[in-house]
Amino acid sequence: GQAMADRFTYIPLIGVFMAVAWLVPELLASRPLRKTVLIAVNAVLVPVLMLATWFQVLYWRDSEALFRRALDVTSNNAVAHTNLGLALADRGRLDEAEEHFEAALEARPRHALALFNLGTVYMRQGRLDEAVATLSKSIELAPYLVRAHTNLGMALTEQGEYERAAESFLKALEIRPQHLTALYNLAVVRMRQGRLDEAAEGLEQVLAINPNWPDARAVLDELRAGRYAPQAVMKSEDEDGE
Repeated sequence: GQAMADRFTYIPLIGVFMAVAWLVPELLASRPLRKTVLIAVNAVLVPVLMLATWFQVLYWRDSEALFRRALDVTSNNAVAHTNLGLALADRGRLDEAEEHFEAALEARPRHALALFNLGTVYMRQGRLDEAVATLSKSIELAPYLVRAHTNLGMALTEQGEYERAAESFLKALEIRPQHLTALYNLAVVRMRQGRLDEAAEGLEQVLAINPNWPDARAVLDELRAGRYAPQAVMKSEDEDGE
């Protein structure tokens, strides 16, 4: 997919443009109206290209406009549906985002990122059973997808499945040992299990990596005082694009 991106043509096209720039004057060298022809061609071509560029730039004003345009000029475009879904989810338009993630999966049924994003939308909608099933499927297809393990752990926590949630966070940490979201959420799970010492140890690891991690310091202070920290709220992973 990346091989088709426009940006990868910029450098190779330099040679093409140089060839055209030298070839055209050469072909017109013996023509008596050479200068007139070149001026006429440029007078037409440059404004046309400027106008085309102006219209094209309009589609780049934001992600929603860009990927809606991509869907207008292509078909079965899983990447465009996924990224449009992300743009809509960022704006809180979860129902519309869900439709585009589902469309991405119609175009590419084993699309792990689309599954991850759809599962995350389900979680944000409070549809925990669907979130767990969808995130689990994304992990089956892409076991390395750390964010899917983390959000699966969060959904399981909301269902009260603390031990399974802890397993998901630990799996995320196997893949990326210093993953702050997984470390913090695992600490919250341990706290809810009543394993306050383990929770405090996890928060110390979070703060050792990032002393400014939100809420970690306040929650750790509560745990060190032997108190449950009701303000400890889990952190979800953002949806992921391509």
